[in-house]
Amino acid sequence: RIKRARYIDKIIICTSTNPQDDTIAEIATKEEVSCYRGSEDDVLVRLYEAAQEYKVEYFVNITADCPTVDPFFIDTLVSEYQKTKADLIMYRKLPAGQRPYLIKVKALKKVCEIKNETDKVVLLEEEGRPGELMPAYEDEHGTYIMNSKDLRAIEHVHTLTTMGIDSLKIEGRTKSHYYAARTAQVYSQAIDDAVAGREFNPDAFGVLENLANRGYTDGFYRRHQPEELQTYFDNYSRSNKQQVVGEILDYKNGMAFIEAKNKFSVGDSIEVILPSGCFNTVVESITTEHKEDIEVAKGSGYRVWIPMQEINPELGFIARNFDERIKIKSKNIQKDSTKKIRRPSW
Repeated sequence: RIKRARYIDKIIICTSTNPQDDTIAEIATKEEVSCYRGSEDDVLVRLYEAAQEYKVEYFVNITADCPTVDPFFIDTLVSEYQKTKADLIMYRKLPAGQRPYLIKVKALKKVCEIKNETDKVVLLEEEGRPGELMPAYEDEHGTYIMNSKDLRAIEHVHTLTTMGIDSLKIEGRTKSHYYAARTAQVYSQAIDDAVAGREFNPDAFGVLENLANRGYTDGFYRRHQPEELQTYFDNYSRSNKQQVVGEILDYKNGMAFIEAKNKFSVGDSIEVILPSGCFNTVVESITTEHKEDIEVAKGSGYRVWIPMQEINPELGFIARNFDERIKIKSKNIQKDSTKKIRRPSW
């Protein structure tokens, strides 16, 4: 289908160096198209390196989850770029599975440089919509810019249960196992609360907000959020920030062995996330595999030991807490500057 586009010079399949992707490289050879193999974890860098390798000024990116892309829209992107030379061009209203986007290589390089700075978020501004900033997200499966929002129905679980619905499906086939674990915990708690007749716990909003997402919507379940729920959601989502920083690989003699995913430091407040439940603690020390004490585990590539109460490490994660204070802005809620966020039970 892509070969039918008239305004492209070359098709390049970008895949990883993982041996399981050898089949993709073989398909590229069979189809007589180029293939670039790079980082499995850093998709943006893989795209940038491919662009450098083939010396292109810009390219149209089609992710693996867009199998029904129309060559007409590919040509339209190229035609629009030739007129405007914009850094990024993409469609707002095409359905999922049909959304290519065009990006200038210089712009992609800048994004790669910015994202290497921990805790920075890349925001894009459309020329015709000044002031409307749109975040760009990336995970191990791809880069998401202006994509459709993720569906969030957590606040409707009680109603759905009352209606007699007894099976809920969580879409996560292109997400990380951390996403699947965390989301399953939250919805499981909501289902248990609904069955037991307990009220919905809006703390769930904060937990879901911390997961990689493209912005949430509850679709056609409800036209508008009730004011009190929207107020709580706004306050919680802005203040209760976390970032997954490590996967727990082992536990011995009061120490947890962590494979770092993002930076964390001695003194950081963290949440330990386990299938059996979660709890908060503070990183008291960090020791490398070679028994060297360090102050900071800088991210991917670091494997370290940290003190921790006794746990079963299987399928465990740690998340860094960025902010532990609630900022209340609603005039209907009594302000308490000393109040701490109540961590959910899941």
